[in-house]
Amino acid sequence: MPKGKNTTVTSDQNWGILGANLICGASMEFDDSATLVCVGKFDAKGLPLVMSRHLSQQATVTFQALSLDALLSEALQQEQIEGLLIHSKDGTSIRVDRNHEGFIAYLEQTHSGEN
Repeated sequence: MPKGKNTTVTSDQNWGILGANLICGASMEFDDSATLVCVGKFDAKGLPLVMSRHLSQQATVTFQALSLDALLSEALQQEQIEGLLIHSKDGTSIRVDRNHEGFIAYLEQTHSGEN
């Protein structure tokens, strides 16, 4: 995949968003459209460095996606992804962004017109 390319994946998993303390050293962002909760930090090969225990299912999915990308990137001699978005049927997503240490993943709940 070319450098800077973002990838979107759809999952059949049914995830709910859970409140949590952040253990990743990253901040949660709140606005009117979405809530982000840190899932974990991963190294450049996709191995977990730090994970939120109560979001272990999402961390496992993230690990699998990053590991697969690392294997394919190496086999095809291409750059790893810069970002990844994994959608669930319940409307939540796992957003993965590259940083200087590897990757950081967030569980994202989108709010659409809730009152």
